[in-house]
Amino acid sequence: MEIIKLPKTKNTCYYCKRIGYFTYSGGGGDYFFCPICNSLIHEFCSGLENENGILCCNKCKIPFMFGCIHGENGCTDGIHHTLFIKKFTLNNITYDGIPKFETYDDVCLNIDKLDCEWYCTCNDNQYDCPNAFYKRDIEKCEYKN
Repeated sequence: MEIIKLPKTKNTCYYCKRIGYFTYSGGGGDYFFCPICNSLIHEFCSGLENENGILCCNKCKIPFMFGCIHGENGCTDGIHHTLFIKKFTLNNITYDGIPKFETYDDVCLNIDKLDCEWYCTCNDNQYDCPNAFYKRDIEKCEYKN
């Protein structure tokens, strides 16, 4: 495992075209897309996504979770900002940065061993999608930097 800074993304919101670390839940919420490389996430660690909401791209090998909402376009077609690990503790040693695992299996075997502090990639000018189907009151993000 190596400790990295957040890689750049070219992902865009498909409604407002803003660039950001957006996590999509499409197809009735049955599949997800990586907020970094936009690959379809079709493989999960057994039970991992259900127990604590952590997802991981097989290509990037960086764990993430859904953050605050960017745009709501139906009950199962949301666009979310992304939560990444900001700091974590492993074996009583605290690390600043994002863990990038060597293999997808490493993520599955080790993610629950980390005591993580998460942060959301939202920022003030991208918080709400102006073209979302459903307008809502903006809520304060609990993971805001």
